[in-house]
Amino acid sequence: MYLDSTGEPPFLRRVFEELGPRATGRCGLVPAFGYDFVPGNLAGALALAEAGPAAASVKVGYFVTGPGSFSSGTLASGAGLLLEPGFAWRDGRLVAERTARRVGRFQVGGRRWLGVSYGGSEHYALPRLAPGLRRVEVYLGWFGRRSRAVQAAAALAGPLARLPGAQAVARAATAPLARRTGRGPDAAARRGRGSLVVAVAAAAGGEPLAEVRLRGPDPYALTAALLAWGARRAAAAGLAGTGALGPVEAFGLDALQAGAEAAGLERER
Repeated sequence: MYLDSTGEPPFLRRVFEELGPRATGRCGLVPAFGYDFVPGNLAGALALAEAGPAAASVKVGYFVTGPGSFSSGTLASGAGLLLEPGFAWRDGRLVAERTARRVGRFQVGGRRWLGVSYGGSEHYALPRLAPGLRRVEVYLGWFGRRSRAVQAAAALAGPLARLPGAQAVARAATAPLARRTGRGPDAAARRGRGSLVVAVAAAAGGEPLAEVRLRGPDPYALTAALLAWGARRAAAAGLAGTGALGPVEAFGLDALQAGAEAAGLERER
C-alpha cells in the first residue's frame, strides 16, 4: 500500500498511467491524499451520488478562506507547473490541457469565487465512479481576483515551455524557493485559515443537479490529518483495490466521508 500528498499533475499522470497498471494485482497506490485532492473527490462523489445517472459533468473548486500565505515548497512547485503540460476530462476522455487554460466561477454565500483550471486526480477517479461523465473540471481558487492574471501568465508560459532550455531556466528561477522548503505559515497563521471545496454536478444541458460544499481547517493541517487517517485505516483494513486508486475507490464513500469528518472536513448544510 502506498499513500502520498503529492498533487502535481505530471506526477499524478505518471502514477495513474505508468505505475498504476504495473501495480495492479499487487498493491494499491493512492496519490494526492491531502487537501489536494481528497476533498474534491469526496465532494464530487457525493454530488454525483445525489445527482444520479442524469449527471454528465462535475465541477470542483478548491478555495482557502482567511488571510495567510503558502509554504515555500507550494510556491516553488506552483510556479514551475505553469510550464508543465496538464490534463482534463473532456467529452468522456482524458485530454492534454495546459494549466490555467480556463477560469471557473462558483457562487457561494452571495459571493462569486474564481479559480484556474488544474489537473487533479478527480479527472482520473470520478469517471470510474460515474461512467456516464462527459466532463470533469477542477479549479484552484487560491488566487481570487488574480485568477485572470494567472490565466494570462500561463498562456504566455505555454509557448515558452517549448523553447530549448525553458525548463532549465524555470528550475533555476524557482530553485531558491525549493531550497527553503519547510518554511511556511506558523501555527497561529494556520489557525486563521480554512478550506472550502465546492462540487457541482450538472446535466448534459448544464442544469445543476446537486451541489456539495465542504469546509475544513487550513490546507496544511487538513493534509496532515487526512494522511494520518488514511495510513491508519489502510494499515488496519487495507485498500479496496490495487493499482492507482482515487480516494473514494481506495476506502469507499462512507468510510472516506467519516475519515474526512474526523480530520475536520465537514459538509456545509
